Amino acid sequence: MMQKYGNLPKTAVEILKIISMSSKPTNSIEIAKMLHKEKVYVDSRTVRYHLSQLEELRFIVKIGRKGCVITPEGLEQLKRIMVYERLGMPSIQVEKMIANSTFSPETGKGTVLANVAVISKDDFERAVEIINSVSSLNVFPSQLVAIVDEEESLGEYSVPEDHVALGCISTTVYDSVLRKKGVFVESIAAGVYEIMDKRPVGFVELITHNGATLSPGELFIKAGWTSVRKIAETGNGYVTAAIKRFPFSFSDVIESTVSQLKKAGIDGIIEIFAITPEIERIDITDARKGRLIVFGGGNYFAPLIEEGMNVKLTINATLIEISKMKTPDKILR
Repeated sequence: MMQKYGNLPKTAVEILKIISMSSKPTNSIEIAKMLHKEKVYVDSRTVRYHLSQLEELRFIVKIGRKGCVITPEGLEQLKRIMVYERLGMPSIQVEKMIANSTFSPETGKGTVLANVAVISKDDFERAVEIINSVSSLNVFPSQLVAIVDEEESLGEYSVPEDHVALGCISTTVYDSVLRKKGVFVESIAAGVYEIMDKRPVGFVELITHNGATLSPGELFIKAGWTSVRKIAETGNGYVTAAIKRFPFSFSDVIESTVSQLKKAGIDGIIEIFAITPEIERIDITDARKGRLIVFGGGNYFAPLIEEGMNVKLTINATLIEISKMKTPDKILR
């Protein structure tokens, strides 16, 4: 009996995964070669059969002779199929954006992963004022913001009618930059971090990524755990922060890259450990790992939710050219 996932044969699911991860249209010959690497031995004719079925289901679309790309319906189906596999794993879309991000700290140019907040046009000026009031805090990677009007696009994110989209740099910028330097950084947890007298104190709550399919930081912000506006006013409050770990042998690369990013205007680092302190180890593998603790990028837009504004917040929503971003004090000019 043929094994199926969500009414799709296993081979079709593997094909859908391959297409979803590709940055360009992929044809049957290329897919067959990639399947062989995954020890799924089928020929291009069989691949074409599955592609025909996936196209009929509207999970993919053909781009002439170039090959196929996944549709939004296909991505949603793949997310449903892989919901248990995704526990503790970055989403397919995020992995794809990490691979396709082109930002270089050496040049300060390229595309960065961005969080997106969509608000009503009526709330725009108030939102910019709120963001500007917290922009001097070092509780997110960057002060830079991108702004896009209704029915335009912020990267691949389309802005609905009567709305405005704001984009800020995601903490995942560290993952993408370090990946290009040969260091795989693993996001293992995120939580609520206390700030006292504008200085970082420590975590008060944590969620590990192996127990969630959504961004823990996003969950904490939407649940009202942050108080970024209060920090700007009193110096005390709570923000989100992420824990990322890396092989200890790459500590020098981590240090130099963090320094390069700071020079390029990207910061938000709380602590770097070459070896994770014993009292802070989450599992046995931490004994051989270094740790990077960094403020969450979503903290920049958290005050909008704190102030009761109707906001659709998406962490790691799209890639944005950093040259199209500017500080909030310049947005209304």
